[in-house]
Amino acid sequence: MLQGQHLFERREHDQIGKVSKVRWGPTPVHQSSLILATGTYNGLKSSISISQVLLDPQSANPLDISHAAAIPVKGDVTDLRWVPGAGPLTLISATSSGIIDIHSVAAIADRGKRETIHVEPLNQFTTQGGEGVGISALAVQPHAASNPWIASVGVDASISFQTAEGKEVQKRMENVEAIQITGLEWRTSNEIAIATSAGHIRQIDARSRSKGLPLSSHEQKHRVPLNCITVHPTQPDKLATGAENGELQIWDVRNLSDPELTILPAHDGNVWDVRFHPTSANDIATCSEDGTVCVMQWREPTSSVVDTYKPIRRFRDKNHPLGINSVDIHSEKDVLVAAGDLGCTLMTRLSRWGRSDGGVVIGEGAA
Repeated sequence: MLQGQHLFERREHDQIGKVSKVRWGPTPVHQSSLILATGTYNGLKSSISISQVLLDPQSANPLDISHAAAIPVKGDVTDLRWVPGAGPLTLISATSSGIIDIHSVAAIADRGKRETIHVEPLNQFTTQGGEGVGISALAVQPHAASNPWIASVGVDASISFQTAEGKEVQKRMENVEAIQITGLEWRTSNEIAIATSAGHIRQIDARSRSKGLPLSSHEQKHRVPLNCITVHPTQPDKLATGAENGELQIWDVRNLSDPELTILPAHDGNVWDVRFHPTSANDIATCSEDGTVCVMQWREPTSSVVDTYKPIRRFRDKNHPLGINSVDIHSEKDVLVAAGDLGCTLMTRLSRWGRSDGGVVIGEGAA
């Protein structure tokens, strides 16, 4: 581990239980605060927490976090997704009890121009054969004008498709894999991509009854179980997966018979989450059970990650020795957030540190 400055600017410990997922919400033009959703697991009472983050670079505390609302859930939170688009903020959550909840989240300003968060339930349903069959991942269809499709994966390796406003499953695919499906994303408006514990990925057309073909690369000397998957925001043929052995894998699936694969050893343990930067997609963030967050650069025109420590920023909180389970980057404000087994939220502004810092260790408070 390379040593460096202590970079996390804010450390907030307000979660009851370990954090499984953390996701930034879209920020409407009229809204001054950022909205953050976190979900917990393995606690006395699992819940989803909605927080407001005020960004003030001139302040001594440039990242001001305040807890705004709590949503109780039944079972561990296994995934969180915000519905993309310019409409009202809508949060979709999945749990180990097999329930999907949909909530509207609104920031309403009072006469003093202070914003208060209001959360309202919109819909609730089960997709995996009834309550009790756990959901391991979900994804929301992109580019939908309204009522997007929701794809969800069961712990039994089934995949269900349902609209956000509906109650019934429109399509269900049983036994898609013989092993666990560990990650799910919409690659296009009609096609999903999944990651598996067998070390391969699979693309499935939601309009077809076919389960598609598993994809692997000749560059994989040994297949390593995959934990997560994400899709490049502007190049849907580029996928990133995080592996059990700490690898970040970049897939180019234009050649389905033999996808190109770039492998970068990023961590010393399971990679639990991977995210492309929404607007600066040369940056990829990963987090791991080794307690670190890495931000790496995807370099064009070669479309490969350069295997050098110079473009890798490695973050660790000195007071957070436990695993980090989830990471996200705000699409407009360039703020990285991470959370994990300690139950605290860690944040820093990536723009503060440039794009080519060396590896760093992150501790509580500003450097």
